[in-house]
Amino acid sequence: MFLDGNGKVLLSEAVNSRKLIESKVSSQPCYIAEQSFINDKDEQLLGLGQFQDGHYNLKSISRKLIQVNSQIALPFLYSSKGYGILWNQFGLTWYNPADKSVPLEKEAVTNGVEREVTGTSGTVKVSQQQALHKGKILIEKMENILLCWTWGIWITVIFLPLTENL
Repeated sequence: MFLDGNGKVLLSEAVNSRKLIESKVSSQPCYIAEQSFINDKDEQLLGLGQFQDGHYNLKSISRKLIQVNSQIALPFLYSSKGYGILWNQFGLTWYNPADKSVPLEKEAVTNGVEREVTGTSGTVKVSQQQALHKGKILIEKMENILLCWTWGIWITVIFLPLTENL
């Protein structure tokens, strides 16, 4: 339990939420560490880096903290109650990891479209194909309203004739 200067609770851990699970990465032994906290309904949680998805309040957002070309992962979370959490670790981190997977089904495939791609050794024609995958999520805890959310992912596959042509 973490208190402010007046003894008021800022943050408390969820009961039995500390976990250290044995695992392996590339056949090397390691541990997966987990810890959960309880926060207020009106509390906002901000931070975790620079992402392009438009989410600022991350309270119910699942986020994979990984450094890639278009986003910056920063393991610091700031609360609207005035406290922050910084964790120091160099591995992959999931914030609010999803506890359910969504099975996807292929619904549509577009015909291959030829495109020209210019690389260091000149311009080549490639074949591009897209597929739409859909899945459903059942949301049960939204003030006793059952919602069924359908979402799709476009997956683009580009077939290159020879990689040395790029």
